[in-house]
Amino acid sequence: MARPSRSEQTYYAQLAAVMVRETKTIKQAASELGMAFTNEELLALEKRKGFQEVLWAERHRFYKELATDPERGKISIIGQMIFNIQKLQDAGQAEKAIEGLLKMAKVEGYVGADQQVSVFTSVTPKDLEEAKRTIVERLKQGGGITQEPGTA
Repeated sequence: MARPSRSEQTYYAQLAAVMVRETKTIKQAASELGMAFTNEELLALEKRKGFQEVLWAERHRFYKELATDPERGKISIIGQMIFNIQKLQDAGQAEKAIEGLLKMAKVEGYVGADQQVSVFTSVTPKDLEEAKRTIVERLKQGGGITQEPGTA
């Protein structure tokens, strides 16, 4: 297969950009850009190896932009979740909206294992016994207790 000409590469790139960034079909993108193609021509174009390479390159550029956006973070993710949950509610899909709210609560740390933080994960029973002895000794020196805890 022949390499696409410069003019082909230009409109390949324009079509791919609209398709990827606006989630449109090739037909919608061509129409938006004022390109006059028949349905058959668009189907053939979409299958061309050269166009597929341009389309994938554009997808990767777009994904890279999204991944490296300094504004992207937990708050941005939660905002997107709220937006989409509202769209589900507006569409009458309450069950899916509730699932989305639960997932959002997990991201925010209201639900799930993320909310419990153990500060004793690296503490051994030996460490605890040593700390107990130290505390008891200090209390005895200060006159705070007369017998060791746990003995009556």
